[in-house]
Amino acid sequence: MPELLGKDYIASVKLSPSHLASKRINEDIVRRQIRSALEGGNGCSIELIMKDNNTLGGNPNNAVRWVEITREEIHRIHG
Repeated sequence: MPELLGKDYIASVKLSPSHLASKRINEDIVRRQIRSALEGGNGCSIELIMKDNNTLGGNPNNAVRWVEITREEIHRIHG
């Protein structure tokens, strides 16, 4: 879909929240998931959405770390 949207639209990508539901997230899996979404954008603007986070594995820092990883991947891909 991103290739059809071009730069005129924003593609909302809702990533799986299951990786955030454990006490400590598997950062490699989270990073691969985010990287795949960003690289699949083909020049389209991408909005990453973290959804359905009811428990975060009892560790609110999972959300903080998800944002940090997302920022790192955006910087890696887009400089």
